Amino acid sequence: MSQFVEQFEPDHSITLGVPIFPAKKNQWQRSKNGGLYLPSACRAAMNDLTLQARSQWGRRSPLENPAIALKLWLLNLRRDPDGIWTTLCDVLQDAGVIRNDNAKRLGGPSIRLPIVVGAPYTRREYAVIMFWQDWQKFGRWVEIQLRCKEQAS
Repeated sequence: MSQFVEQFEPDHSITLGVPIFPAKKNQWQRSKNGGLYLPSACRAAMNDLTLQARSQWGRRSPLENPAIALKLWLLNLRRDPDGIWTTLCDVLQDAGVIRNDNAKRLGGPSIRLPIVVGAPYTRREYAVIMFWQDWQKFGRWVEIQLRCKEQAS
């Protein structure tokens, strides 16, 4: 059975961790002159995430239209998972993991797995982002995950 499951495993995965994931779409602030800016703490967290992604990705070419699965470990449920996903897409683009985060280049199927509350290890939040180039392989992987969940309940 494990060989069967392994053939549907992701082609690539990246694990990112920070004290608190920034949700940049909620953090824009207006300057005295009327312009918009991101606070330095948000920019610093995004830079840290970009460096983590870049170091794990290495010199591989950016992916175009991959299927993506996202798993988040958050400190609590008062977080904005949509805002976190938006920030992670920008981080992945800046790190060269994906070519672009627009609908044309990131138009493959995606799934957000259930959020785990109570981040493991230290008081940090984590994300595991998995990528498949073959959408059918991704579909089979999702089916297996759903079957496992049904059997567990």
